[in-house]
Amino acid sequence: MVDRTGYMSLCADVPVYSSDASMTSYWHKQAVACQKSQDIEGIIYALTKALEFQPDSIPLRTALVESLYLKGRFNEVREMCNVTLKQAPESAVLWKLLALVQNENGEADKAELSYRKVLAFDSKDFLAHHNIALLALGRKAVDEALLYFKRALALVLDQKEFNIKISQSLNTGFDYQGAECLLWETLVQLASAGVHAFVIAGALLGLIREGKLLPFDKDLDIALPFSEMKHAVQCLQGQGWILKPQALPLINPVALVHKSTGITLDLCGVIPEKATGLVLGGLWLSGVPIEWLRVTEYPSVELVSVKRPEGVVWQLSEPERWLEALYGDWKTPDPFFDSVICANNQRGFSILSECIACNRMITLLREGKYKKVMPIARYCFENSDDVLYKKVFDAFDWG
Repeated sequence: MVDRTGYMSLCADVPVYSSDASMTSYWHKQAVACQKSQDIEGIIYALTKALEFQPDSIPLRTALVESLYLKGRFNEVREMCNVTLKQAPESAVLWKLLALVQNENGEADKAELSYRKVLAFDSKDFLAHHNIALLALGRKAVDEALLYFKRALALVLDQKEFNIKISQSLNTGFDYQGAECLLWETLVQLASAGVHAFVIAGALLGLIREGKLLPFDKDLDIALPFSEMKHAVQCLQGQGWILKPQALPLINPVALVHKSTGITLDLCGVIPEKATGLVLGGLWLSGVPIEWLRVTEYPSVELVSVKRPEGVVWQLSEPERWLEALYGDWKTPDPFFDSVICANNQRGFSILSECIACNRMITLLREGKYKKVMPIARYCFENSDDVLYKKVFDAFDWG
């Protein structure tokens, strides 16, 4: 995942200097008019015509490249960036657009180098910092990723790159009724395949406290022994589920998307810890120190087989114990609680947890969902003492 927002055509800011100034000015004005009506194809046509009269104009070429990117014409973007950067090697905008295209094509190493070029010429470009952080996570350089996430978060605050006027509605468009039907069907399929899968987290909270899935939720949550993960994924792939592309190379959980409904499912593997008798879950990367991982602790698993109208499923014998471990006071609704960042059962506040928290705050701030930021910023400050998180918390009137 790479942050692709914030790249809008700047054709209105293009200066015109040409011996054919009248024709260049005419097509430039046409491009500006098209921009006002959000006619990207019109902008591309007008800028292309303007460049016929002023072919060496870097601002015109840059505006054209931006418009081509917005239309998804990535091959042309790459070609124009490579040519124009020879004339304007210090253009942070062109390096940024080239990086975006490189990332779209799966060229993560090249994209990261291009983003570093952006920072060489514009050290306060928060999007470049953010995307370097995401790419660093992709190559499991978690400590480096945290450094860039914090820089990006600080710049978002300093530059006020957020909109606090956006509605704070909790409506996610989640079809919780259809999702619940799919949840039980999926659990029946997994149980029939010999997988000991059971409902956890937000899905369990809704079913136990409300008698239904939470309407402001966004996905389904199922736990299972990590040793059964591979078999479970194979089973679900034969039942209309496909693997969902992830920003992180996580081995746990595994995210899938239901092809016909678009509903997302998180398969959360758990393992028993003999020394404590606890069950461990969380977000796991391979090939990094275990203390870097986000590890969660649950009570021992005791499952019961339950016959439902859809078929036989596995359920926790004492679901309240798992809810208390994760949420603490699970009986009191708190729609702004973030169970990934602020989970009560985290084993410490790991560097991966902090990376995910920073990424979440950057995204939520830029979406204007600042009320969801408050508990995350408070949790981060209480568990790390980094004044950056207090700065996030103090940036708003939370009343």
